[in-house]
Amino acid sequence: MPEQTNEPDNANLPIEELRAIRRLIEERLPLPPRNPSLLSPDEARARLETMEQTQKREADQEAKKYPGRRALIREIERQSDTGALDIDRLLRAYYKEYRDPVRMLLQDLQQRAEVYHNVFEQLKNSTDPDNAAAVLKDRYLALGLIDSDNAWPNPWGSGLMGFVNKKLDWLCDAMLQLLRSEIRSLLRELNFEPTVKVGVEFALGVSGPQITFTMQPEPMP
Repeated sequence: MPEQTNEPDNANLPIEELRAIRRLIEERLPLPPRNPSLLSPDEARARLETMEQTQKREADQEAKKYPGRRALIREIERQSDTGALDIDRLLRAYYKEYRDPVRMLLQDLQQRAEVYHNVFEQLKNSTDPDNAAAVLKDRYLALGLIDSDNAWPNPWGSGLMGFVNKKLDWLCDAMLQLLRSEIRSLLRELNFEPTVKVGVEFALGVSGPQITFTMQPEPMP
């Protein structure tokens, strides 16, 4: 007599049910974004404009929720204009404003890095970098993604590209420094279940620097 198993037999499921299961899987595990280098100029432009609008909407929502946040972001901008960020000084300021200061500082650093990564991508894909630099500065000011006292150079292509690359270096370095020194505080703020094992990954992806948390249950004794 063949051994019986409890494994489901997908062949016996109705086709519509299989399709429904597939849709649920795809909703929970979306396909990774296409590499921007494979997009047409119009597709790349539309995608980046959508990201800008999303960033502005999120910034507006956060400004209403945290009124003091704008001043803290200006301090991040000011420091990253000239060199390495003073993480200890920034943390002291964030501790005065928030119950979860490490998470909020990490979130603001990543948001700023995403803004400048978008600038990098648009300059890289532009056929007229000098004109693109001027247009970008005006548009980012209008969207509220940068402030009027932001230290962008006179908008010419290679000058802005060099500035953006340096900003990204300082911001990414600050994120790594914060993760190295404050990871335990960050995990306490996130308040994961004690039975869950948490890992943290930092990567530079196609949409800028990304911080990912991986979780898995601890084995039962």
